[in-house]
Amino acid sequence: MSFDLLQLGKNGILAHQRSLQTTGQNINNANTPSYVRERTEYLESSYGGLERVRVQRMIDEFANRQLRTDISKVSYYEANLQQAEQLDTLLGDSTTNVSSSIENFFNTLQDANNDP
Repeated sequence: MSFDLLQLGKNGILAHQRSLQTTGQNINNANTPSYVRERTEYLESSYGGLERVRVQRMIDEFANRQLRTDISKVSYYEANLQQAEQLDTLLGDSTTNVSSSIENFFNTLQDANNDP
């Protein structure tokens, strides 16, 4: 029986030691921009002690979802911009663009209509 109590005490001390390590990591990396805070979670065992300790990253799900949405929107608009730039190249230059060719075609039709 005393061995069980010692084991429970040992498990509790080790669990809290891990919690202190996690807190130390959070403090040391507080000014690191890409660091994600962690939290220690204790899971209770059926006999009254701690079964295991789990360290979980604290991530803002809303911010992550918003970031993914914004990245996909940026990709969409970059693809649209690329297509618009290609169209601008085709239609923009007055000497080689499609617009001047169409205008010449209709001017020729108009001339043919005026002087059959």
